Order: sequence, then C-alpha cells, then structure tokens
Amino acid sequence: MDYIALNLPFTLTRLAGSYILYSLGLIIYNLYFSPLSKFPGSKWVIATYWPEFYYDWWCNGKYLFEIEKMHNKYGPIIRINPEELSIRDPDFYNEIYVTESKRRTSHYDVFCKGIDFDGSHLLTVDHDLHRRRRKPLEPFFSRQGIMRLQDMLAEVALKLESRIRALEGTNTVIRLDHAFSAFSGDIIGKICLDSGDESKTFLSHPTFNPEWYDTIHTIVRSIPLFTAFPWIVQVVSFIPESILLRAFPRGQMFNNFKEVCKRSLSSTFIEP
Repeated sequence: MDYIALNLPFTLTRLAGSYILYSLGLIIYNLYFSPLSKFPGSKWVIATYWPEFYYDWWCNGKYLFEIEKMHNKYGPIIRINPEELSIRDPDFYNEIYVTESKRRTSHYDVFCKGIDFDGSHLLTVDHDLHRRRRKPLEPFFSRQGIMRLQDMLAEVALKLESRIRALEGTNTVIRLDHAFSAFSGDIIGKICLDSGDESKTFLSHPTFNPEWYDTIHTIVRSIPLFTAFPWIVQVVSFIPESILLRAFPRGQMFNNFKEVCKRSLSSTFIEP
C-alpha cells in the first residue's frame, strides 16, 4: 500500500501528461494534416469539438448562427468542426444528395454516438443494409401513401382548431408550443399506435399535455451532450430504471410511451 501511495502522484502525472500530449497532437493533426485542412474556417472550431458543443449545449442550439457568421467571413464552403464541412450553396444540393446510381454513400456515424440507437433502422450506417431496411417502408412515404393520410391529418388539424376556438374569450393563456407538440404527437400516435381511444390523445388534455412537450424537448436538448460524451449512455444503462425515474421524474412520460410502443408491437406480432 505504501508503494502505491508513493507512486500514485507520479502515475497520475504521467497520465495527465499523456492526455495533454495526445490532445495537442490531435489539434495539430486537425489543423494541418487532416484531409479537410485545405478548407477555410476558424482555427478554434477546426481544432476541437468544444466550440460546437458549447453553442449547441450551453447556448441552446445556437451553433447554426455561428456557422452563418463563419460563412459570411470565410466563404460558401467552410469547416465547422474537425470532421465536417458546411456548404452554403443551394445549387450544390443535388451534388451532395444523389441517387444510388451516381454515388453510394454510407451514413455519417457521428450522429449514432451516444443516443443508444446503434443498429436501428434510423441510424443504419451501411448503405446496402439501409437500402434493404428502407425498402419495406417506401410505400408509406410515397405520394400515394401520404395522400392516404390526408383525411387523418385533416381530422387532427380540425381537433386542434376546435380546442383553440373553445378557449376563445376565456382569458386562458395557450402555450402554442405545447399545442403544436400535442398535434404532432397525436399524428405520430395515429400513424404508428392508433388505439382508437380519443380520450387519451394529447389534444384532449386540458393543457395539451405539457409533459409530452417536456419529454421531447428534454430528449432533443440532451442530444448534443450525449453525442459529445457517448460514454454517458453506457454508464446510465447500468443504473436501475426505478432510480433513474426517481432522479428524473420527467422520464416517466417517455417510459410510458415506450411501454405503449412495446404493447403495440406485441399485438402486431400476435395478429395473424
């Protein structure tokens, strides 16, 4: 034990020194040796991911405004972090987003990190695997598929309108962010999980179910944190759900939604 105690400061110093040297080497690589090093941009944002994290997490998603400022300063094609470019040129859109016959492109996996959706359909990285997974869903996103949803969309829109009109002249403050969140939530529910029980829709809630808005807002707000530090999700996965819900009671709404999804999937598999 005495040996460990005597050598602990030396070991910690070596670890800290190694981390500093590694970080400096990474910064030098990002600035001067990266395949993107010829593209212009602020040295500060090219060197590390910290500026992007700061504006997206601490400043509530304002990095896009900083990107606009950098475009004004450096031009239409700029580096916005060590691995990404931003292109401000509408005419170049069709050069980037092309059909399979022109270029096969795998998904950029940085968006998969930290949100625990690895391997899901939404975040499939491999081009060929994503194509196979997308194929059964293509009819739902075709023009004909969208047209079939028109009556349902109109029904939900009319319900939102009737709820707002019913509050006219009552001096009730309407949170439109809650109302439109409930509107989109009910559309998702009708497409994916329609139970036929109108009393349980978000638009039927007296205040448009603010818990649903808070849940979605919290999830979206947390994405920059989890993508910057992917290990957080791995640590959280070892914490019992009961403890997590006690520490973060807002998570109960998401937990309830997850259980509804599970029941819907189970009933779908059971049906002949």
